Amino acid sequence: MKKTNRRIINVTGLILCVTILITTCQTVSNCSDDEYGSKCENRCSANCATATGPGRVCDGVSGACLRGCQPGYRGIQCIEICKNGTYGLDCAERCSATCTANTCDPISGVCEAGCQAGYEGPRCRTSERDRVTCADKRYGRKCEKSCHAHCAGRNRAGRVCDVLTGVCLRGCTPGHQGNHCDIFCSPGTYGMNCTKKCSATCRAYTCDAISGVCDVGCQAGYEGPSCRTMCRVGTYGEDCASTCSDHCAVRGFCESVSGTCYKGCQAGYFGPTCQQGCPRKKNQLSTTNGKSQIFCTRTFDEMRIEINGLPRDLRSEIDRAKELRNEIDRERGRKI
Repeated sequence: MKKTNRRIINVTGLILCVTILITTCQTVSNCSDDEYGSKCENRCSANCATATGPGRVCDGVSGACLRGCQPGYRGIQCIEICKNGTYGLDCAERCSATCTANTCDPISGVCEAGCQAGYEGPRCRTSERDRVTCADKRYGRKCEKSCHAHCAGRNRAGRVCDVLTGVCLRGCTPGHQGNHCDIFCSPGTYGMNCTKKCSATCRAYTCDAISGVCDVGCQAGYEGPSCRTMCRVGTYGEDCASTCSDHCAVRGFCESVSGTCYKGCQAGYFGPTCQQGCPRKKNQLSTTNGKSQIFCTRTFDEMRIEINGLPRDLRSEIDRAKELRNEIDRERGRKI
């Protein structure tokens, strides 16, 4: 169907719709260029952008600004002020990130609340750093301060710390932390910027803040500067400073933390570490619960007395020890 031009009579004037390939409508109003409404009773917003020559400022029906808004305003009728850190034509510009509170004049972009530290100028885009020249290890507006001695090093420009704030540009040397590297590492940490943790096997979980060496030694079962090495065979205890008993069933072979002999004791010795000798040197009888010697005895009567005198937990071990019962039976047979 062929589209034709249409003329629509409106209260305020004419709306002409011309259709070729695209339909374009334009209101032909009887109101003056800066008026709109059914009786031309409204004035176009003062914030509408105006033409350099004659022509309507806003739509004669809706009041929509035909050429957009003046800087600082937005919306169809340009009555909304720029917000959320924006300014300028159609609020398309953003306030400088260095404006205090990130706010600025919605028209000009001038930072109304001033600039953040280190910046200046109407829009806070000029850095004071551009004007301050200090020696590599000095800072402050008058270069009156020194960079902290524990700043880690220089940046590409050769500076140790920020020329205005003194913040260390390459972090901190081992043992220190903080923007100015003036804070010691917290307990349990060490290294550059205190980012490393002391070994969990350091005694008291503390170490030297610079090197990570366990400065009060190692927990039982470990040795070495950082306590990361398990005890060698034949040693046990804190810092692996103790030697497994020569009276272990397997000589010099014991548990690395407590020193308990793995296979029990040699004949004539008892106790977890097999350091206790049997009370008699003749006709000794020694038994084991699989890990350590329980007790030593010589005669059946002495066995019975010593069994009754043992702590309850050891007596329960004895009750389960068939080997011991066999020895008692054999001893009784010899007495008969």
